[in-house]
Amino acid sequence: MWNILNIDIMAIFEETIKRVEMGAKFYVNFKERSLRVNGKYVIKDGKPLNDKEFGFITDGEPMEYIYHAYKLYKHSVPSRRSNGHRRSYFKALAEKDLSDDDMMYGEGREMARCRLELAILIMACTGQLVWNPEWGNVFYQDDDDKDLVVMREWVEPQPESNAA
Repeated sequence: MWNILNIDIMAIFEETIKRVEMGAKFYVNFKERSLRVNGKYVIKDGKPLNDKEFGFITDGEPMEYIYHAYKLYKHSVPSRRSNGHRRSYFKALAEKDLSDDDMMYGEGREMARCRLELAILIMACTGQLVWNPEWGNVFYQDDDDKDLVVMREWVEPQPESNAA
């Protein structure tokens, strides 16, 4: 369905997914364009720290990929680990609101969150995800699912303000 085209990105993406599957903690900061795994930076200031070049996450429309990844996240199965996370950029359904199919076949929430946030971060860092002026000035909200919101500052970071 969605292909990761650049082997360097595949390494970062796949390695992070594998580490999170094995219990590693991760933290994405869109504003700083960073990814930390177990407290160590993997991506900082929009650049990977292992000298690998960025490529594309998808050969399709970035917002279609994000929408698909968000749907998987929204219907993902919560766990003690995901419930203990202090904050999430995206809204997921509460366990009581999930369907039987979601509960039986849905991905774990931590993994779904990792895939979604990491894909957005990489697409923003590579310039594949660019702000569309039709989305407004502050955030994009999906027409079909109003819970899917992407902030402009994640896609197009604002310059640091110089406090005098």
